[in-house]
Formats: sequence, C-alpha cells, structure tokens
Amino acid sequence: MATTQLWIKKTVKDLHLAPGEARYPAVKEFRLQIERSRLLEAMHTTYDSINNEAGAAILLELLYLQPQFALCKYTFERPGVDYEMQLVLPADGPTLVFSLHRTNETAGVPAIQIVHRFFMHPSQRAVRHKLRINPSMVTNIDLREWFTYLLSGFRNSRKPLAKKFSPTRTD
Repeated sequence: MATTQLWIKKTVKDLHLAPGEARYPAVKEFRLQIERSRLLEAMHTTYDSINNEAGAAILLELLYLQPQFALCKYTFERPGVDYEMQLVLPADGPTLVFSLHRTNETAGVPAIQIVHRFFMHPSQRAVRHKLRINPSMVTNIDLREWFTYLLSGFRNSRKPLAKKFSPTRTD
C-alpha cells in the first residue's frame, strides 16, 4: 500500500495538481489583473443590460470558481447552435474564445433534447475566433464589440480586431 501512495504523491507533485500549486505561475497574476480591472463585473453588467433591453434572457451566463482556467462563459442559443464567448486564462495571458456548439434539435421532447445535447455529441464544438486581451485596457467599446459579435452569430463583419497590446506581467 505504501508503494501506491509514493507514486501517486510523486505524480501529483510532478504534474502540479496539488491544491495551491499553480501549473502556470502567471495564471495567478492574470487573475489579479482581471480583478483589479473589474472586467468580470463590466462583462456581467453588459450581460444584464442586454437581457433587460431584450426583455428576456437571451444570453446565459456561467461563472467558474477557482482554480479553473476558465473564468466565465456567455451563451447565445439559437435553434441548432449555441454561440459561446468564454474568458480563459491560458499560460500566455487572458483570452476570449468565441466558439460554437452545434446541437441536435431533432428530438421534439425538451427533456430528450437536453440529454442529447449534453451527452451524445460533445465533440461538435468549433472555435471561431480567439482574442488576447489586456484587462486593464478594456473599454466599453471593446465590450460592445465582443457582445455584438456573439449576438451576431459570429458574422465576420462584426469580428473584434486584436489590439496591439499584450498582457503585462508585474514581477
């Protein structure tokens, strides 16, 4: 039994899976940048404003808890496809990932649609655009562009352009 514990302990340590041990040290720093910039609050306010203006919940919001590398996701559902905008923290800096998830709406019963959607075809996702951001430089115009791109169903004419900046590390 002791042998089993040794290899598990070594594996957990080697793969940086222990609690409090960051696989990518910069991720903690990027989280702090996002907290200082209040980006998540600004995105939530934009989400609320869109749903209020539409008079219905046309966008869904999902917030992730630490230590997830994803911070939040906004989903715009249309028949047969979900458009998603997710703020993630890869090792190279905060990034918005715009992706779509094709759903199978052939089943007529909502309960069957839900089961089919989440368990039968998880591989039908496609990334449409990735956008590196610097949280301290995000403006209301940026938020407008991001959410407009999401609500447009990823029309190329609405695609947000990359800014000429990169996240800065403060050592």
